[in-house]
Amino acid sequence: MALTSSRKPLYAVITFSKVKGGVSIDAARQAKGEASAKRLAERLAENCVGAIAISRVGDPDIGEFDDPIEVARFGDIPEEYERTLLAF
Repeated sequence: MALTSSRKPLYAVITFSKVKGGVSIDAARQAKGEASAKRLAERLAENCVGAIAISRVGDPDIGEFDDPIEVARFGDIPEEYERTLLAF
């Protein structure tokens, strides 16, 4: 039996909130597609420091993913979190 690949694009939105002494990264929220991720990021950014929508292609069954690609960015994304986003 041949193995089949389950690679597919996954979309998420990550927000950043102001906390005492700085900014914190919030939990990622999944989106159904690219347009949905953009809309969600824009809406969520209205109530936080900033939001970024990202896409990753991979196989969730085995946990292998390509590097994330930025889809949209709203508000301010703290520079120190850029590396964190690449590890998402």
